[in-house]
Amino acid sequence: MRRTPTLNDCNIFESSFVLRRAELNNRKLTEGQSPWSIRQTAVYHRRIPIVFTEHDSESGHNALRYRSVFLLISPSESFEKQLALCADSFARELAMSWQNIVRLLVSDAAKGWREYMAWMEEEIMEQSNRLVFAKVDSERDSFDPLTDYQISFIDRQRLKQLEDKVNDLGIILSTMQQNVLGICDYTRKIGQEEYHADGNVVDAIIEELEEQAKEIEMHVKRGEALKARLNSVTELLSDLLNYEDAIALKAIGREAQVENQSMHKLAEKSTNDAAAVKVLTVIGLVYLPVTVVTGFFSTQFVNTTDGQSMQVSRSAWLLAAISIPLTVLTIATWWSWVHLHLRVPPKLSLPGCSIRRVDFRDRLQSIRLQLGRRAFPDLESGSNLRSSEGCAPSPPPSCKLYSRSCSEGTEATKVG
Repeated sequence: MRRTPTLNDCNIFESSFVLRRAELNNRKLTEGQSPWSIRQTAVYHRRIPIVFTEHDSESGHNALRYRSVFLLISPSESFEKQLALCADSFARELAMSWQNIVRLLVSDAAKGWREYMAWMEEEIMEQSNRLVFAKVDSERDSFDPLTDYQISFIDRQRLKQLEDKVNDLGIILSTMQQNVLGICDYTRKIGQEEYHADGNVVDAIIEELEEQAKEIEMHVKRGEALKARLNSVTELLSDLLNYEDAIALKAIGREAQVENQSMHKLAEKSTNDAAAVKVLTVIGLVYLPVTVVTGFFSTQFVNTTDGQSMQVSRSAWLLAAISIPLTVLTIATWWSWVHLHLRVPPKLSLPGCSIRRVDFRDRLQSIRLQLGRRAFPDLESGSNLRSSEGCAPSPPPSCKLYSRSCSEGTEATKVG
């Protein structure tokens, strides 16, 4: 409220406030939508003195008459109907007084909150009953321990919407309670300075406004109870989700245990097979000399005469001359395949350098270069190396690196 003094020792009173109300939106609802809407009415009131009269001649008490100006933004249809009825009533002066208009505004804003909170309580109770009376069975083979309730994203979203509505409800009702108490004080202060025909009517209006403030306070406490109940439902849902996750992890653990047992059996079988192969290998090594000797005597190089005597052919040396080179060739082929062809080249990440593959000739050249580097003297070996003008000696001509220029002038050649 703001009081502005005038030149004739009068005051101009101004006040503004916002009243929020809950009302049905009368829309065609889909799943998850609310039938209620929160709307607000902005009110501006100004009291201007118009006549200075002698109200009580005996006591010399002077009173003022005021003219009221209201500016309403987005009033409800029910308020407009009540205001039209007051304008057509017989006691028009009292019905159209600014105190009665303020009373109508407060009463219209406070009447829908009871039904709105009852609807919210039903929604919370529905979610709570679905969770409380859900049958839980942890001995089933399924990962889901709930037999008759499925938690979906829509349920979580619905609880979040209800939580937001309850939080907004507490803020709206607390603000509205402070506005109504301020309107009571405003009405009482102006009534002490202005003239009014029936003081009992104004007192009754003030008492009704105070009752509205008490009712709103009761709504605030009820909203706190709804918030506590909604928090308990949310905690129950969280506990149920954690329990469901625990059951799922337990089932996964059982399957992992069974799989580990199967892998353990396979490992044991592989170990037994490896032991059996080892035994066979040892047996083969034991009988290998006998096999070689038997194979030699079964050739044409050893003959048995009629007198049961053995004669070794003079060409027996061919057996060693042929078998030994073939053995060496086989080992060399295997070593070349393993160490030259199957070697995995290392990865190079040098900027500006590319990698090219080298053929078998380059690999042999690489081996020759490595052997040449081993024979080349090193600085750490203490050898006397020739240098010109304090520069490090250059490698021999045989130790050339195969390289070619790339984008930055260098290219790494990868040698296996």
